[in-house]
Amino acid sequence: MLSRLKGARPSPALVISIIALFVSLGGAGYAAVTITGKNVKNSSLTGKDVKNSSLTGSDIKNSSLTGSDIKNDKLTGSDILESSLGKVPSASSADNAANAGNANSVGGLGASAFQHRVRWALVDGGGGTGGSGTILAQSGGITASDNTGSTNFNYLNFGSSVASKLILVSLDGSAHGQITASPCGAGAAPGGSSCAATGTNDVNHVIIRMRNAGDTAGANLTYFVAVGD
Repeated sequence: MLSRLKGARPSPALVISIIALFVSLGGAGYAAVTITGKNVKNSSLTGKDVKNSSLTGSDIKNSSLTGSDIKNDKLTGSDILESSLGKVPSASSADNAANAGNANSVGGLGASAFQHRVRWALVDGGGGTGGSGTILAQSGGITASDNTGSTNFNYLNFGSSVASKLILVSLDGSAHGQITASPCGAGAAPGGSSCAATGTNDVNHVIIRMRNAGDTAGANLTYFVAVGD
């Protein structure tokens, strides 16, 4: 019987079965070593085929993702490298600002430096000591100077130069007569008058001349006066 076994050959079916057994035992190891991206059909894998949290940045090809690959509103500021961002085109004019502080100023000057200011006063021309005038209301900083010896004249000190500034004067609703105004400090201010009262002949003062309606004599009138800066 032993001699009969030694002379027997395996059948084709047995050979095929043995080969299949070895392939099934070694196939998984072969696939793990030899399968690459080239062996996978394009667009055949989905998110379900990839284990959660198993992919890292090194698994994604640089510059392969586009905006359509990222869900809207998912990126935040912490996900962006600020230094990698270019300049916003419409912000190029920001290069002309010396600093952010100038956003509320021009050349270091605040808005008030560019606002037109009007200094004004309502004056009773016959009031005060010797008819020097009584200021009934004003914007601030205006005083009536002594006009001793200058009847029917008022000298108003505006506290700063009125030279080359607009000066307006008008009678109040109850007064009747003629009135004029001009800067003092003849020669120092265009159109300036030589003001006689002590301490008034400078560009800070305005002289007010009051006459009756017929321009035949001086008069004490109530008036408005304004200087535009």
